[in-house]
Amino acid sequence: MTNKELKKISKYLLKEHTPLFPTVSNSYRILPSDLQKGIICPSCLSLAMVRKNKVWLCPHCLFHAKNAHQNALLDYFLLIKSSITNKEFRDFLGIPSTKTASNLLSTLKLPASGTNKGRIYYRPNDYINQLEHRYQLEKQKTKA
Repeated sequence: MTNKELKKISKYLLKEHTPLFPTVSNSYRILPSDLQKGIICPSCLSLAMVRKNKVWLCPHCLFHAKNAHQNALLDYFLLIKSSITNKEFRDFLGIPSTKTASNLLSTLKLPASGTNKGRIYYRPNDYINQLEHRYQLEKQKTKA
C-alpha cells in the first residue's frame, strides 16, 4: 500500500471509530433487579429523594434539588444499558407519573428515536464528559 492509501484508511478508521461503553452489569454479572432504585440525595447520600412541586426533596435531610434525576440517569446508563424508555425511567427513579417522566426526559435533550409509547432515549453524546465532571465535583467535595 502507498502512504496515501494508508493515510486515507487511517482517516476513515479514526472518523468511524466509536468508543466502547460496556455496561457494568454485564461486566460483573449484576442483574438490574439487584440494584437499588431511586435518586441518591447529594447531601446525606440516602436513597430516598421524592419529587414534590417540580423539585426533588430528601425526606431525611430536607435537601432539595431541581436536577437530581440527571445523576440517576447517568448511573442507569453506566449500570444497566445505554438506552431508556419512559417506563424504565419511571421505574428506576420511582416516578409515578408518565407525564412528569416525559417532561424530565425531554428537558435533558437526549438523542431519541420513535414516538409516543415507542420513544427510546439514548445516552448523551457527551456522556463520558458528564461522568468525568461528576467525578471531579465529588472529588472536590471530599477535599473540602
